[in-house]
Amino acid sequence: MPDPALIFYDRECRFCVWGVVGLARRARPGTLRLAAIQGPLGDEHLGHLDEETRLATWHLWDGERLYSGADVLDALGRYLDPAGMRAAVALGRAVPRPLTAFAYRQMAGHRVLISHRIPESLKQRSADALPRYAADTGAPGSGVRDA
Repeated sequence: MPDPALIFYDRECRFCVWGVVGLARRARPGTLRLAAIQGPLGDEHLGHLDEETRLATWHLWDGERLYSGADVLDALGRYLDPAGMRAAVALGRAVPRPLTAFAYRQMAGHRVLISHRIPESLKQRSADALPRYAADTGAPGSGVRDA
């Protein structure tokens, strides 16, 4: 079995943690692990990017290629388990790339506002589940902000 793909997330962003844990829950077992951008694996795989670029988006390393932002959607389909999730990713690929990239940038740029619409209990449950999917010790720290 190949090494699992790594999704890199901002460990200080509760919205980001909520999102990546949701993806990890829907992945086929053993295919997807989570790593904090600010952790050792983040340094190893994203060290060539400046800090602003690293933290502006999520990233996925599949063992051969690094995907960032909306391009992560292209790689996710092969890791997700339920057929409905794979179909959603495939549908997302059918949307013209400039529109997908724009939508992703809008979501990432407004993640604090979006986060306020997600119940606190759901964000906390995701933070509690994060160690189950973590590839390194990059679990949310005491500096977790509501974003």
